[in-house]
Amino acid sequence: MRIAYLFNRDSKKIDDMNVDRVYADTDKTKRMDRGYMIDKGGIVAGDVVVVCGLKDLGGPRIQRMIEALGATVEVVETDDKKRPQGRPPRWVFTDDEMELLAVLWYHAGDPNLVFERSNQMLLAKGIKGGPPNRKWFERRLGPRDGSRKPEKRKAK
Repeated sequence: MRIAYLFNRDSKKIDDMNVDRVYADTDKTKRMDRGYMIDKGGIVAGDVVVVCGLKDLGGPRIQRMIEALGATVEVVETDDKKRPQGRPPRWVFTDDEMELLAVLWYHAGDPNLVFERSNQMLLAKGIKGGPPNRKWFERRLGPRDGSRKPEKRKAK
């Protein structure tokens, strides 16, 4: 039997996979269907578990568990991307732009200058909705007096 397992994937691609049974999880289900598939007899020896990517299973340990049950794992290449989770970031600045904003932020002059300049940068990119507020700058660059170090930026 061919069994499909989808994690945060669009279920419209199931027809192309030629499967008999489908288990589908999202972040909200906390992989309950994967547990049912493995622990509750959803997989028996000789079955083929079809996934869109090995990361959908949750790691190599789960793949070994499936193979220990006598089933095989088949990865099907699809153009289907994972569903985006959460809201995209509202304000996106490059590293060079953040350096310029940091210079303006720590400058002893008017703090509104940094808000105006960030708004100009965002409008130039076509992003509307106003500039980031004081709290946003303090979280990323620290207080204006430099008394606390800012948070580390995640590498992209």
